[in-house]
Formats: sequence, C-alpha cells, structure tokens
Amino acid sequence: MGPQLAPSIVADKVPVLALTRRRCAAGFSLIEILVVIVIVGIVASIALLSVGLVAGDRDLQVEARRFAALLEVAQDEATLQGREFGLEVMTSSYRFVEFDPLTNQWGDLVADETLRLRRLPAGLEFELFL
Repeated sequence: MGPQLAPSIVADKVPVLALTRRRCAAGFSLIEILVVIVIVGIVASIALLSVGLVAGDRDLQVEARRFAALLEVAQDEATLQGREFGLEVMTSSYRFVEFDPLTNQWGDLVADETLRLRRLPAGLEFELFL
C-alpha cells in the first residue's frame, strides 16, 4: 500500500481549502464597492468640470482668432483701396466703420459682409482697462 497521511496533516489541509472557497464565493465587501463608487464619482465630476472649462476657452480662442483675422482684413482693404476704416467696440459686439471725407463722419459698411456687425457668444464680452 501507499504511504498513509497522518490525520493531523489531513485535518490541517481541509479547513484551509474550505476557508479559501468561502472567501472566493463571498465576492466584494460593501466597503470595497462603496470605495469604487466614490472614486468613479470623483473622476466623473472632474471630467464634467473640465469639459465645461475647455468649451468656454474654445469659444474665447475662436472669437479672438476671428477678431484678429478681421483686423488684418480691414487693414489690407484700407491699404489696397485707400479707405479709412475704424472699429466700434460695444460690450457684446463690434463692427467696422468707414470714414467719409465728404461728410466728415464715420458711417456703416453696408455692402461688406466680411466686416459686418459681429456679436460675441454668450458669456463673452469686451471690457476696457486703462
């Protein structure tokens, strides 16, 4: 016959296997699940806040680029056509105007779609600092 195991060795092995099986079958504890839920909530709120901030910055960058490009267009047209342009800035909009030497006044640019009145997106406004 083969070697016999001592009863103490067999008795020692069985409870260990039983404990291991019970531990695996138990799943996650309530504390572990709550910790994961809190972490997911924090990450989700940070992501939502950063998306809102990036969108606001994007509007500002787009409008700043448009404003700079329109200033260049007005400068080029003034140089090429010998006209005098001005810029009227309001709190939430801006427009280009043209000087009429006959009337000695600034007037609207009626036929120029590029240099028309522009309104700023909601949440953006001009502010003058001196």
